[in-house]
Amino acid sequence: MAWMTSSEDTPANSKGTVTQELKGKAGAPVTIDGVTARVQATWTDGDSVIIALTADTDTPEGEAAQMLRIDVGDETATARVSDAELARSPEVSLPVKDPAAPVTVRVVIGGKSWTEGSRASARQIRLNPTGAATDITPKA
Repeated sequence: MAWMTSSEDTPANSKGTVTQELKGKAGAPVTIDGVTARVQATWTDGDSVIIALTADTDTPEGEAAQMLRIDVGDETATARVSDAELARSPEVSLPVKDPAAPVTVRVVIGGKSWTEGSRASARQIRLNPTGAATDITPKA
């Protein structure tokens, strides 16, 4: 049984310890190689999570995108520029055993200087169903 404490609007369990409410969505803007994109995770019905990466090609920060890729576990999705437009936003759907567990996503973006066959810059983002997003990229 969960209840709200009087001093704060944070759920607490029957033992009085604070728990975090699952919102089912987490997202964050990610800027790599001059491109700003948004990585978003949506937990659905407690049995899967959909992760997507989108760049707004109507903005200067988004129109520089040449390639977008996400790696989650063993799954990868990629979108490349085609006729000056991204064909689609890369998206991955995965089953989840624990709907309260965070998902770690490797976001790879190729900007204006990126060319086919070259290595693009990447960041690791942990997305939590409580709504939190954390950059956990190891420091170089």
